Amino acid sequence: TEAAGASPDPFQKIPAGDSQVAWKRRLIFTVGTSSTTGETDTVVWNEIHHKTEMDRNVTGHGYPDPNYLQNVLAEPAAQGVTEDCLEQQ
Repeated sequence: TEAAGASPDPFQKIPAGDSQVAWKRRLIFTVGTSSTTGETDTVVWNEIHHKTEMDRNVTGHGYPDPNYLQNVLAEPAAQGVTEDCLEQQ
């Protein structure tokens, strides 16, 4: 199974450092059960969600999503990824 994350142009302003810190802390992916396929012991999105559909929102993982910007900023912060983390790098 393959998955890809996408970010449309209006959201390119989200700090790349947040993603780097989250990646280093292993908050992007984990091994678990897929909520889409039910497959166990597979790589799945972790605490910080990403969009995987660019042109539609059939599964709830695409655009348009009016809460995306709010969520993409709140989810890293809820896991302790803040601007202070970026300054410590």
